[in-house]
Amino acid sequence: TKKVDENRTTFGVAAGSYDKRQYSFTTEGYENGFSYRISAQKDKSGDFKDGHGTTVPNKLDANSVSIKLAQELSDKHELGFTYDQYQADTKSRALWETYMHDGKIDNYNWKITLRSDFDDKTSNFFAFSNNMYDTDVENEYVDYYTGKVVLDNYLTKIKTLRITDQLTAELSDKHRLTTGFEFTRDTVISAGDVKLYNRALFLQDEWSLTDALKLTAGVR
Repeated sequence: TKKVDENRTTFGVAAGSYDKRQYSFTTEGYENGFSYRISAQKDKSGDFKDGHGTTVPNKLDANSVSIKLAQELSDKHELGFTYDQYQADTKSRALWETYMHDGKIDNYNWKITLRSDFDDKTSNFFAFSNNMYDTDVENEYVDYYTGKVVLDNYLTKIKTLRITDQLTAELSDKHRLTTGFEFTRDTVISAGDVKLYNRALFLQDEWSLTDALKLTAGVR
């Protein structure tokens, strides 16, 4: 990610066919080792027409927010925090379908990171994050046999906790070694809080044999 090195604020407005509109705002700055970047965006769109001029129902009303903060603890360590959120109301139908998909999305993610450069050849990156994936889609269609309107609801709600750490060492100009671990816990809230775990250790050995040839071996 490009580091913030100046204070700046921008606004954006865009429009297009089929009632498409976009409004955006970004502000960023840096002072005394502290940097920030805050952005927000709103997207809206409506029905569109296919190649035959048939109107296809479609709707998007979405809001997204992103916050990135970083504090230099010293010349060798930087603490970071990020937060991203996306919320949307949607309505869509594929050209071959006869029913509508009405959906709601409410996803967010926050992450705390610690980047350390111990020297010119050794660095470490630690991250602790929490993610929520929340979608609720309602399908409305006419039952072929009964002729009645049927509503089917599909709810997916998953909360993910992730901890990772990666150590990289430049052993020489042509030899790099990377090692670390990852722990992930998925809680499937929409399926009775079922928990899924993933634990991993990894090691990667990378050799630059020539400027155009690289040999990489790894185990996970």
